[in-house]
Amino acid sequence: MSHTNAHLRLSPRDERIVDCVYRFDAAWPELLRPFFPPLRSLSGVHKVLARLVCQGWLRQYRYQARRYYVTLGSRAVAHFADRGLELSPRRMQPLGPRQHPTSLFTLRHCLSGDRYRPRLTPQELADRWPAIAPADHRRAFYEQQARLVLVDIDLGGDAAYRARKWRRSLRRRRDQRSEFRVLTDAGRLQIAIITATPEQAEAITAELAEQTVAGRTTFAVCVDDQLLHWRAASRQSAPRQTATLPTRPGGPRHA
Repeated sequence: MSHTNAHLRLSPRDERIVDCVYRFDAAWPELLRPFFPPLRSLSGVHKVLARLVCQGWLRQYRYQARRYYVTLGSRAVAHFADRGLELSPRRMQPLGPRQHPTSLFTLRHCLSGDRYRPRLTPQELADRWPAIAPADHRRAFYEQQARLVLVDIDLGGDAAYRARKWRRSLRRRRDQRSEFRVLTDAGRLQIAIITATPEQAEAITAELAEQTVAGRTTFAVCVDDQLLHWRAASRQSAPRQTATLPTRPGGPRHA
């Protein structure tokens, strides 16, 4: 193996980071601290991400002043293609206006608690949970013991509408797919709704209690107050997303 190829090999930690970006469409440096040894400074995270960007494993996009996130780079797309996973070139592009907060707060939720809960890939869903229709394989699911959990990020709106949406959605899927009906009747599906305030969480919980949901699907309504801060920052200025390359291991610059 040449010195150059050896230099571009991923360490086990690098592999976990690239895999995380693959599963969640993006990753944010402040959320990747659990992948590093305890007490590792955030500047150390920036240095590792800068190296992976320079090597082509990741791409970096800046938004909201000096904050940035990373998506897959061309080397990562080729790496997954070698393993039979053909990814769209769009996986290297900046996140859309709804995809950005959805991916961000899904990853925050999956990193909360005492362990990392990786989002399932489409192939993992097809292999392990055949009750889920292929059309839903790009939604955010993870496994929790013997249950499948679907993450739903509340980006605003009426609590009653969200409860009605889930009632109709679950009923339609039960009617269309017998395996899904078996899954929900067994109580093996949970919907985790992430919202911004305790008041909205209470409103959604109350509306869900009044709705008749087919099967034994359960709901967990969780509060992430950073979602409220995101909304405020987004209202003040639309997130400008610019492709960047690091000038030094700790920070980005315009390409």
